[in-house]
Amino acid sequence: MIESLKIKNFRGIKEGELKLSTLTILLGGNNSGKTAILEALFLAPNPFRRVPYVVGRYNSAAEVVHSMHETLNSQGFAFLLNKYTAENAEIECKVNGDEFLLRFIRKGESILVSTNKEMRSYNTEFTEGKEIKYFGGLELSSFKTYPYDSGLFINNTLLISPKFVKIGYDYLEENWASIINLGVCRKVAEEASELSAERLRT
Repeated sequence: MIESLKIKNFRGIKEGELKLSTLTILLGGNNSGKTAILEALFLAPNPFRRVPYVVGRYNSAAEVVHSMHETLNSQGFAFLLNKYTAENAEIECKVNGDEFLLRFIRKGESILVSTNKEMRSYNTEFTEGKEIKYFGGLELSSFKTYPYDSGLFINNTLLISPKFVKIGYDYLEENWASIINLGVCRKVAEEASELSAERLRT
């Protein structure tokens, strides 16, 4: 379980820290940072991992978050950086006492994505005499992502929004054969049958 979340220069949050429990309820007015917190938690396991929505080339977490912020056909991932101008952003999670850090680093027209965890594959850049190992990139002004195979850094998370109903259904339709073979439908039917007077079948 994620025990705490620290955010720096991410979306509308300049800096903040939040302690999390088994059930955490976020309350606040519009533009108070609730969605940014949920998006940070959604991106943290790996922004380039495939998620159960159909968006973009890879169906990645980053592409799903991008789809929530499209306005006037805008493209690019500059919105991840505070006020679109910050040089970097950070999402830090504490999981079972272990600290995990995800960094978004502006480099030219790209955002390099790095972590403090060991990566299966990565590239290296030098900026201001410092070596940056990164496992993917996002374009500042176009809807392009450059993922590498780095797996999950912490346990997976899911972002649920009414905006995602259609793209969630599209994912189910595209992946129906795989889902059926996992036995998920039978498990759902069994659990639903326990809550209902009707016996459901698969």
